[in-house]
Amino acid sequence: MSGRAGSDCPECGGQLSSNDGGMNYRCRDCSREFDSADVFLL
Repeated sequence: MSGRAGSDCPECGGQLSSNDGGMNYRCRDCSREFDSADVFLL
């Protein structure tokens, strides 16, 4: 996922990971959850 738009947390800039095919993301650093619209539109 590195290098793609949306790979950084909108809150803290940490690494996001998704375990449901890209619909929802969780930050590995601050543990906030985001849906794909939050990640790719911010």
